[in-house]
Amino acid sequence: MIRILLAVDQSDCALRAVEHVIDLAHSGQALSVHVLNVQQPMRSKLSLNRIVSQSTLDRHFLDLGEQALAPAIELLRAARVQATGSVAFGQPAPAIVEHARQGAYDLLVLGCQGQGAWQHFMLGSTAYQVAHLTPCPITLVK
Repeated sequence: MIRILLAVDQSDCALRAVEHVIDLAHSGQALSVHVLNVQQPMRSKLSLNRIVSQSTLDRHFLDLGEQALAPAIELLRAARVQATGSVAFGQPAPAIVEHARQGAYDLLVLGCQGQGAWQHFMLGSTAYQVAHLTPCPITLVK
């Protein structure tokens, strides 16, 4: 059985990555897929603590992560692909790479959004960073 880590956000590219994994499953390969969403929660400032607690913010970002996971997991399960999911917190690229390391996955799949050269130079790309840091083979889906 091939163990796949599928990193998703709520982009069209992420849905295409889900479709790619479903295509792999339909090619006859037995798959076990773990879907991961990474949230970058804000830490409340002292003055913000008077309005909303840190635990409320944490719960909000966990809810956002679960909302991002739901469509991917539903599509996979509808296609009869074994799927689980989790939400991680932090910067996306390091969190995805760390999850890949800890899980010893056979393959990492994620969507990559097209950006212009200037935007890529200034901001970097999660897909680019993950591709260079991940310990396992990676498939980037456009």
